[in-house]
Amino acid sequence: MKTWEGYTRGINLGGWISQCPREQAHYDSFIGEQDIQTIASWGLDHIRLPIDNDVVSDEEGKFTEGIRYVDNCVKWCRDNGLNIILDLHKAPGYAFYNQDNTLFTDAHVQDAFVGLWKEFAARYGKFSDFVSFELLNEVVDAEPGLWNDLVRRAICEIRKVAPDINIVVGGIRWNSASTLELLDPPYDVNIIFTFHFYDPFLFTHQGAKWIKPLSDLSLQYPGNIEDYRRTVKDLNSYDSHYFTVPGMGRDYLVKRMTPAIDIAKKHDVRIYCGEYGVILNAPGESTVSWFKDMNSIFEEYRIGRAAWTYKSMSFGVINWPGDISEQIIRYL
Repeated sequence: MKTWEGYTRGINLGGWISQCPREQAHYDSFIGEQDIQTIASWGLDHIRLPIDNDVVSDEEGKFTEGIRYVDNCVKWCRDNGLNIILDLHKAPGYAFYNQDNTLFTDAHVQDAFVGLWKEFAARYGKFSDFVSFELLNEVVDAEPGLWNDLVRRAICEIRKVAPDINIVVGGIRWNSASTLELLDPPYDVNIIFTFHFYDPFLFTHQGAKWIKPLSDLSLQYPGNIEDYRRTVKDLNSYDSHYFTVPGMGRDYLVKRMTPAIDIAKKHDVRIYCGEYGVILNAPGESTVSWFKDMNSIFEEYRIGRAAWTYKSMSFGVINWPGDISEQIIRYL
């Protein structure tokens, strides 16, 4: 499979200008150039920067004063030898956590979405040697045809001013590996398909307070597959994939990632895992084992990736106790 050179090992900066307090004091303190220097010192080659549209633009998709935080991060990455993906995490009329999204039903909102990407292209398109664009994070509720139509429209506008910049596109259902097959084939050689990976979800999200059925879970990785099967039964949730593998471990992870790998081969397209990680509630040594297996798979199949996430957000890589953070960083 093709490798996305320069975007092989990275990390997200979640919680800075996305899913964050709308306060200048937060923007000015959460991430600084020293953090970028730290990430570079780990031997990583890129950052994925989640961006909420209302932090950097108005309702019509025109940049506001908040775009300076993106400007700063782009400069810090350039100065420290890192590439960067500008990920539109929240868009006009859309956020993955909302129930009332209008992006795929309102023509005016779609105009704002495309207009915002025209702004990004005009401002950062000239930096295609180290900047890439990700059109939208975790499309959840769109019909595949509607999403494909909007992708095509946005790409056409970006290409008018940034003909060779890399553009990252994910499938529906939270960027599932299994929905990449619903995307139109890549329009050119600078399109990258992305997926997110948090399997086994019971392990990576155990104790998540925002997912009530998981708030009291405690599971090991690899652990015993029977524990996973028993847990989904206790939760009254039929997750058949736990019953179609002989055990939990690396083979299970490969099986769950295979749809993305197959699409990469079918379309000869580069694929990229934009998010993967483990909640801080999970057992530390099990978490290290999970990252070790993930690293092994990414390396075998030449898949670029960015861990979720650098700090805080319940998944912060640097927030693990003891030497767990150091061990995780080794396997990013």
